Amino acid sequence: MKHEIRAVIDVGTTSVKLLVAEVTGRAVTPLLSAAEVTRLGQGLSQTGVLSSDALVHTSLVVAEFKRTAARFRPHWIRVLGLPRRNHGSPIGERTSDRF
Repeated sequence: MKHEIRAVIDVGTTSVKLLVAEVTGRAVTPLLSAAEVTRLGQGLSQTGVLSSDALVHTSLVVAEFKRTAARFRPHWIRVLGLPRRNHGSPIGERTSDRF
């Protein structure tokens, strides 16, 4: 059965998470899991916008997680973000980028 390494970076309201895993059919074997609190959504409910400091911090963490994941030579790395729908965030309804 074919197996490949895949990586996912999940950008949330308060943290960024990384999972690198070997996938064989429906079986997923985690190789690395990491998380860092970035507080991307801090102040969003009061101002309606994401703070530039939070955006910079989150972007730096995503870039570092991408470099970390790349060491495993994954078939793909995906960055996913699902902003809270009740905030009209400038990110959009769903963000998914393939590197």
